[in-house]
Amino acid sequence: MGKGQKITLVLISVIFLGQLCWTQGGNTILNHYTSTYGLLCYDACHLHKKEFYWCNTKKGWDYCSLNSNTDYKGFQCKDDHPCDLHDKEYYWCYNQAGDSNYCGIVALRTVLYRSSTYQSECRDECSYDESRLYYWCNTAKGWDYCSPSPDVTYKNEPCRADHGCNTHGYDYSWCWTASSWDYCGFTETSGIYGTPGRQKRQPEDKTVIKPT
Repeated sequence: MGKGQKITLVLISVIFLGQLCWTQGGNTILNHYTSTYGLLCYDACHLHKKEFYWCNTKKGWDYCSLNSNTDYKGFQCKDDHPCDLHDKEYYWCYNQAGDSNYCGIVALRTVLYRSSTYQSECRDECSYDESRLYYWCNTAKGWDYCSPSPDVTYKNEPCRADHGCNTHGYDYSWCWTASSWDYCGFTETSGIYGTPGRQKRQPEDKTVIKPT
């Protein structure tokens, strides 16, 4: 591989990583949670042509922090006042200048969720829709079914012991249950991804609202 090809490959990698909802430091990958919703970003926590860091979540756009214990403008929180709720309904801190600002939690990702029909990594949490009674997440290809734990369906029904979650010759992952077959997603504890939550949300209502 020539020098020019290596530079091109590096640039492509940087652009690709910039579109993801996580950042990587050393051998760890980090989740970025937002200030007011406390939800995982499903795209990059970035300036996005603004003077503050923000991202999109399942409930819309929200403030976030690029690095741990910094505010939404990138300033370091005070050591004696780290990013937390502090009796509010949103995450905030006093920065080193003494100003109070929004902030978001940055945490190590510990679980990888891969969706069923797209076979793509979830870009946010595998969340439970209480109205539709199934788990889903956002992927690079759109929303999709996912499973909250290994060898259960997207409705959290156990797969049959002799028929674990897999593609089984199809282009989506599924398994037989005690009564029928159903979609399922892969769940891997690989030291890089986050944990499932139960968020009330309908996939058809997903809307990206950008800050003004």
